[in-house]
Amino acid sequence: MDLALVADFPDLIPTLGEWYRNSCPEEKESGRDPEDDFRGCANRDTLPIALVALQNGEPVGATFVLGTVSRADPALGPWLDGGFVPSSERHNEICMFMKVGSIALCHKMGFVRVNQGVRSETAAQWYEKKGWVRFDLPGSNDPSAIYLTRSTEALKAPAGRRWCF
Repeated sequence: MDLALVADFPDLIPTLGEWYRNSCPEEKESGRDPEDDFRGCANRDTLPIALVALQNGEPVGATFVLGTVSRADPALGPWLDGGFVPSSERHNEICMFMKVGSIALCHKMGFVRVNQGVRSETAAQWYEKKGWVRFDLPGSNDPSAIYLTRSTEALKAPAGRRWCF
């Protein structure tokens, strides 16, 4: 399995957009076109960046590395999106592969920290076991969000998988 930049596979954007529409019904109601999000994140050297997981050349998942949200504290670094995987590919550790690859990409780009938000205590505890640390996000108005951060220390791709960026 490979993790690659969507910028290198623009022909996959319609497929990825359709997956997103199907996995996030609330997005359909928003009127936003997820394909526009992928096009806007089809970058190589600047945030935001869209990534696609490929198995034998076929897409099996996608995620985003978003920009910093705090101009007051840019040291916070970029934010990782949760990513999504079609139901037929779930339970193959693809989301974790994309998460670790996103962290490795941020490290390559020179960031020393990455962040993410979760909405459940169970998820937060799982990430804490993996080395993530909770923090308070100044100015956050979302009482249900739990914010976590971690170092972008160099990570290696799992056996049989590789980063293509």
